[in-house]
Amino acid sequence: MSENLGYLFYKQYYWKDNKTKNQPLPEIEIDIRSLQSIMSGRKDCKMNSEINEELINAKLPDYDHLLSCKVHNQSFELTTIYPGLLIGSGYIHEAGFENEFKIGFHFDYTTGIPVIPGSSIKGMLRSVFPLKENRTEIKKSKVEYLESILSKLQIDCIPNIEDLERNIFDGIDKNGKRIPVYQRDIFFEAFPIKSKKEKEIFLAEDYITPHKDPLKNPKPIKLLKILPDVKFRFQFRLNEFNKIITADVKEELFKKIILDLGLGAKTNVGYGALIERIPRGLPRGYLIEGRD
Repeated sequence: MSENLGYLFYKQYYWKDNKTKNQPLPEIEIDIRSLQSIMSGRKDCKMNSEINEELINAKLPDYDHLLSCKVHNQSFELTTIYPGLLIGSGYIHEAGFENEFKIGFHFDYTTGIPVIPGSSIKGMLRSVFPLKENRTEIKKSKVEYLESILSKLQIDCIPNIEDLERNIFDGIDKNGKRIPVYQRDIFFEAFPIKSKKEKEIFLAEDYITPHKDPLKNPKPIKLLKILPDVKFRFQFRLNEFNKIITADVKEELFKKIILDLGLGAKTNVGYGALIERIPRGLPRGYLIEGRD
């Protein structure tokens, strides 16, 4: 089994002889079928199914000691639920083979395990804030949403939301001055730390089926996803906005937004949903298997 799944997915996936993984790169022969397929647009070449099986049967490795950031001061753990999590779907991964994964996926370059980039987490969180919103009604609803979260956190004196946004995402204090880099909030990548699946597998194949023409049969698109019941650790280095909006309050705010909106691609159809814990009284698998 490849020690680096990202390398397997993007490099070894199209090697002519998949048994030559340990050879130096110059001696590895790229599968000529890949080039022919790309150039001619052929769709009749079949992918080696062993590569796909290696990906979806991979055990979640323990890289906590490598990916756990030593300078973070805030962290929390959330677990994926049905149907799972998609990350890196905007990357290209298709050569025209039958049975290949046709959509990209994001892996940590060094360890090869799927991670949610800190920039993606930061971007999703900022999308909830109002500063860049031009539509008055939506801007108002965003402010109300954030104020409601802070109220539930028992914050009596709720700050100006736009000032808070500048502080968190732009590194600008309430007086309009630049905050020193070492005092700004930092968003680190989130990474999987535990899978409750049998044999600790954490990846699976799935399909999306776009219906481009109502009079033609749709063509399913094969993709790789994170399974339900996989726990992720989120890490931040946060600073207080004022004596009331502390680093702990920011952490709880971020957690609530992620729980409400999810992360990754296709959140509009259920992907990327996360929970902190399964509510008491529900049978194991109730949320995991997609029941209402």
